[in-house]
Amino acid sequence: MARELQEPVKMKMYLLEGDRIEGVPAVDWVLKKVKELGLRGATVHRCFAGCGRRGRSEARILRHSTNLPIVIEVVDERERVERLVNLLKRKVDVGVITVERLEKAYDLEG
Repeated sequence: MARELQEPVKMKMYLLEGDRIEGVPAVDWVLKKVKELGLRGATVHRCFAGCGRRGRSEARILRHSTNLPIVIEVVDERERVERLVNLLKRKVDVGVITVERLEKAYDLEG
């Protein structure tokens, strides 16, 4: 049965796949923290192009970049996501983190 999340939010973190946190690939580090903090889960998107303060990154046919943009998304209750965001603000010195309120979100596993 579906359970409605209380005060649902979505966190997005924008990185490059070459970014590291404490010597570990950033994606692996963040996913480990999501599990340790007991969040519902995370989804990682590998993007084909992006630009920002650190320049431009894109994949091209026959010349693939090894430092493409990455977006990590987490949807959970506000209080739970805030624990992750506070940890990331202390540990990460690159990228961008956004948090947005969601009107509704449901845990379909009950």
